[in-house]
Amino acid sequence: MDALQQTRPLLPNGLSASRKRNNSDLQDSPESLQDPDEPDQKRRQPGVKRACNECRQQKLKCDVVQEPYTACTRCKKQKLHCRIDDGFRRVGKRSKYAELERDKEQLENQVYDLQRQLANRSASTGTAPFYAPPNGSSTHSSAIYAGLQAGQDQLDSRDAVASLLDLKEGGSGPFRTSPNSRLLKSLGDVVLAPDRVKDLFDEFWEKYHPFLPLLDREKSADYYFELSPLLFWTVVVIGARYFGKDPDLLSKLTSPYTTLVWSVMSKVPQDYRVVQALCLLCTWPLPTSSTSTDATFMFSGLMMKIAMQIGLHRPSHAQDFSRSHIQLRDEDIKDRLRTWTACNIVAQTVSTGYGQPAETLYDATLTPRHHDGKESQLVPDDLRARLELEKFSDKITKTIYCNNSPATESLGEQQGPLYAKMLKNDLEELERRLNRSNKFGAWDDIHLKGIRLHLRLCAFFDSPRSDSYREDLVDLYFVTKYFLEAVLAEEAQLKYAPNYIMQLMLAGGFTLLKLLNSFFAIPLDREEARNLFSRTVWAIRAMSVTTNDLPQRLTEVLAQLWLAWGAGMPTPNGNLPSGSNGSGANAGDMDSSLQLQLRTRSSMSLLFDSVWRWRDDLGGRMRNADLEGNGNALYADSSDFFDPLGFVLDGIVDYAAFNGGGGLGGNGGNGGGGGLGGSGGG
Repeated sequence: MDALQQTRPLLPNGLSASRKRNNSDLQDSPESLQDPDEPDQKRRQPGVKRACNECRQQKLKCDVVQEPYTACTRCKKQKLHCRIDDGFRRVGKRSKYAELERDKEQLENQVYDLQRQLANRSASTGTAPFYAPPNGSSTHSSAIYAGLQAGQDQLDSRDAVASLLDLKEGGSGPFRTSPNSRLLKSLGDVVLAPDRVKDLFDEFWEKYHPFLPLLDREKSADYYFELSPLLFWTVVVIGARYFGKDPDLLSKLTSPYTTLVWSVMSKVPQDYRVVQALCLLCTWPLPTSSTSTDATFMFSGLMMKIAMQIGLHRPSHAQDFSRSHIQLRDEDIKDRLRTWTACNIVAQTVSTGYGQPAETLYDATLTPRHHDGKESQLVPDDLRARLELEKFSDKITKTIYCNNSPATESLGEQQGPLYAKMLKNDLEELERRLNRSNKFGAWDDIHLKGIRLHLRLCAFFDSPRSDSYREDLVDLYFVTKYFLEAVLAEEAQLKYAPNYIMQLMLAGGFTLLKLLNSFFAIPLDREEARNLFSRTVWAIRAMSVTTNDLPQRLTEVLAQLWLAWGAGMPTPNGNLPSGSNGSGANAGDMDSSLQLQLRTRSSMSLLFDSVWRWRDDLGGRMRNADLEGNGNALYADSSDFFDPLGFVLDGIVDYAAFNGGGGLGGNGGNGGGGGLGGSGGG
């Protein structure tokens, strides 16, 4: 008992220290001191005052004001970012610094070795070197120090170490605001030096940006990297498509970039800079050899849904779609409007090119407003013509190709041609209106001709019994001819054009293929048409980004069908070639040979139907046939070939054996027809 009393010393009033402390706490609590008769307002206690992240990290007193938010004195004085985060936790600096010291020592040794190699390489060749990454464990990994020459551009060891530390930290942490963080940019195992980044951005601004003026070219690459790493790397990947200084860069970036895209897509909510990245990615997709791995149409849908979720369709009312307070300047609203306009343009072209329904929303934001008899436009001038054209493309799809008649039936002997004639007149009126605009350029005119092709391809849906059937085919031929000639006239820019242009060129090529090997070919100038077909095939192949991608594969399909169906040449007796879809009918007699079996892919049904026919003709009956002049063509035993229809191209058309057009047969060259069999054309 005495021992217990010694462990619990008694206070003068006879209570133990612990009990005294508890009673004191109870007596001093706000509830115990509050008079029950006082009003409720006096009972309310102010909220807990919180310190900002920087002051909490240093365990210092903070005078930050939360409502309205005012930065604390310490952050203002030291120019720190004053903020309060709910999930903030203090970082133990001792262990952090110890780890950084170890990394610093290791990286200094690596930088010393790299500098020595750099000096030796620069002295001997005078070119920017190419090294494996510091860990050097994989032969496929690479670190690209582009443009870092010996002398004034040489990296100081401390700068290089700090920059590599920034990359190791993923661009975050205490080095983020350091100037060194802007030296190198890394994605996966690829590291780009500032000069290489500048070259890639210059390539993008010069070659690709004019097709879709979405971003501000006055802003620097570092500006876009700070805004959104995904947007930055999207520009880099597009710039690397035909990058002469490093032709292999795109293949090295593809895997880590794809990982980055899906990583960003998994996060919610999104920033509208992600929408801009998807706009560019859908316009210039990553090259793929199989349509089953082509995510462009899916990305297009994501782009539109994310844009609407964050309120881009109401660019001046972003606050209505956010939980936090947003204050937008005029330039912010204009940028959001530009992005929303580009979203609809891109979504429409993707839908048309893939033969799918559109995910567009042409709402009041994109509609001209009338006030006091005057029309005011919110849409940017340089995108206005494209927007009007894509709106009309959507009108064509909904009127002609989304008709309520079953997809397996004809549009009707009179109904389809009647709709087409009405839309043709409306398109001519739109063309006159756009030509009065100073912003209607050469590529806008090409898009106009492409939309006219999109409209006239409905001739393949008409019944041969229709009174206007032959007239519609004539219109289709000349629309195809004018579109392809306009595109081929822009040969210097063609390979940088959006994927949509390549898809329309494929549709034009398959149109010539069918018409020139049918009853319709009799009144045509065959040599001119065959030469146009040959030039089209070679132009599409020139748009190929990597070996064995879809442009290469589909042009080989086009060339094989051309040879199998007679290369546009009549037989000696004047009949159609036995391999064509006319089955030997008398020349000039109208028949149903131009009818499509596959009719569910809008205007692109022609392309998919032709690939079906290629499977039947060359994958079955003619699989083992040795086509004249096409001895390099590969035919596999599998009859499966095209993914949207449940098939794959893999194993049937493989370009590993084709270098320079051998698969097209003959000695075809630029603009020549010899590579497609026959006489070589003009």
